[in-house]
Amino acid sequence: MPNSPSRFSLPFPLGIVLGLLLIGGGLYALYRYWAPSSSGTAQLATGLVCKIYSPTVAKPNNTTAPALAEPTLLTGATLKLTGPPKASVNDTVVVSLCVEAKPGLPEQRQQALKNHLLVQLSAIGLRVDPRGKIPTTISTAECLGTAEWTVRANTPGRYAAVLEPASTDQVVSPPAANPRWDFDLEEPARLDIQFQSAWTDTVQKFWGAVSATLGTILVATQIMLNLRQRKKAQAA
Repeated sequence: MPNSPSRFSLPFPLGIVLGLLLIGGGLYALYRYWAPSSSGTAQLATGLVCKIYSPTVAKPNNTTAPALAEPTLLTGATLKLTGPPKASVNDTVVVSLCVEAKPGLPEQRQQALKNHLLVQLSAIGLRVDPRGKIPTTISTAECLGTAEWTVRANTPGRYAAVLEPASTDQVVSPPAANPRWDFDLEEPARLDIQFQSAWTDTVQKFWGAVSATLGTILVATQIMLNLRQRKKAQAA
């Protein structure tokens, strides 16, 4: 039967629709894979609440420790935590912190805040380096202080890296004549990172290209078959 369609061909509208769906799905998969890498990072921000306790002086012949007065509260800075939203389980990623001083905060208070602030990044199931509480170091035009950690996962999964502030006054007691600093966060600072297996990463990387290629071939084939059948019909 010379005018019959190919045994493996689909009806013309159905083949075109299926091809377009494959192309669209492939392009979307490529976008989902490459977009996080091109944008680079995800970022969260929260206010750093400073609690400043005035110096306390014990009264003569008083053996009991003086009670702390009510602290002065101020939001002295914004903590901006930055890191990749996803990575391969074989990758070591970097999580960065920028301590951005609040506009109008006096220079003396800014320096005291930086001198007293310690930060710690912790995450269950992740290897974080450095561990423990660290000071913020290098200042930039935008950041009063900065810190960085390297993070690596042992197994695939979704993990939460949590930032916690602390004060140097919790490590070494300040002289009685000096104010005592403490810190808290306005909102929890939690950065979610998806670590996926190398196999999943490879499948996601190539599926989009394969799907888009198959869709293009299917659409082109359906168009060619339809044109061929029209020519045969006109010749008959």
